[in-house]
Amino acid sequence: MTASDVGHDAEQPTGRMFADLSGSLVGEPDHRAPLIVLHGPAFDRTMWRPVLAELRELDPGRRVLAVDLPGRSRSPGWPGCDIEGMAEGVHRAAEAAELRSPVVVGHCIAAVVATCYAARFPVRGVVNVAQWLPIEPGAGLAHSLAALRAAKVPYLFIAGHEADCGYQDCLDRMLPQASVAIWPGSGGFPHLAHPRRFAGCLAATAWWGRRGAYRSFGTDLRLLGEDATEGNMVTALTRSATDRLRAAPGD
Repeated sequence: MTASDVGHDAEQPTGRMFADLSGSLVGEPDHRAPLIVLHGPAFDRTMWRPVLAELRELDPGRRVLAVDLPGRSRSPGWPGCDIEGMAEGVHRAAEAAELRSPVVVGHCIAAVVATCYAARFPVRGVVNVAQWLPIEPGAGLAHSLAALRAAKVPYLFIAGHEADCGYQDCLDRMLPQASVAIWPGSGGFPHLAHPRRFAGCLAATAWWGRRGAYRSFGTDLRLLGEDATEGNMVTALTRSATDRLRAAPGD
């Protein structure tokens, strides 16, 4: 799938302002980790609609904040905006939405924003969609990865093609707790090529950050690579997450 396959929603998104960003907030506060979803460049928050429609079925009532990054849709442009500035802006939006310790999901360069956010503010994890981290990251990203590594923040990377030789070893050194899922043939948009499977992954993050809950996520990820139907894999992932939510001790 390519950018030309995705297109833009002809309907202008409705919503309200969260600090300096336009967005939409759904779901109810509960024990599940809230989600913040960040779109990639040249898009806006409507790109998440197929995923969020599936998530409503798989994880009903999940608290989700979708924002338009600066200069997209109704969000004003910010002069001199950089990765750190966007991370701070997203955090202000999270505070306005009264979200505590979210799982931050970012597509493409927004995954770097999510990574920076997680290094600076309380989170329960990061989902990186199709953003390959540089083998020799710049100082800012290197600092963020070091902070995530030290804090053992749960980190899931979903890619649309196999990694180059040696990349996995490099990622293991930079971020040893990272789990990697490869969905061949989905290009730069694995979440849109397989929205239900992706929604299943988001549903599984509901228990991230609860004591004893994260250590088996790698086992869950193996379901994503099995020779099975997508529906079966999603069902297994979601059931596994739900069972552990019930069994895990409270925060």
